[in-house]
Amino acid sequence: MSTNWAGRERCQDLENMKTEIDKLSINNQQKEELKKYIDKLLEAFGCPQTQKH
Repeated sequence: MSTNWAGRERCQDLENMKTEIDKLSINNQQKEELKKYIDKLLEAFGCPQTQKH
């Protein structure tokens, strides 16, 4: 089984989700928690980490 099954498009989708999180009307602490979760997904899928907070 390939470790990079998600492919670049999925990685980009996850990165885009971090941008969408910023638009949500929730507090910043919740936004940071969501972004950390997405970062863990990116890492799990073997995506290159492009944005650091």
